[in-house]
Amino acid sequence: MGEWRNSLSENTVRTDLQHRLLLTELIENHLNNKDPDYEQLLGIAKDPSRPVPIRGVLESIRRYSSTQLTESELKTIDDLLYLYG
Repeated sequence: MGEWRNSLSENTVRTDLQHRLLLTELIENHLNNKDPDYEQLLGIAKDPSRPVPIRGVLESIRRYSSTQLTESELKTIDDLLYLYG
């Protein structure tokens, strides 16, 4: 999925689906095998009929992941918080 992310330029307007895919990537990179709610968060992030769970994902990353976020991930999080609150 990293190649997909790299194909998006910084000035590209992303769709809801693209934002959900980026959030899914964050969940997979930082919460896989760490968070007991991993599968549930993935399911919610992939379901377009549900609100984007950005705050829940951030709380889980804070609680369960010791991995440092990259600049690109921080930008994605900033965008997601702006759009989905």
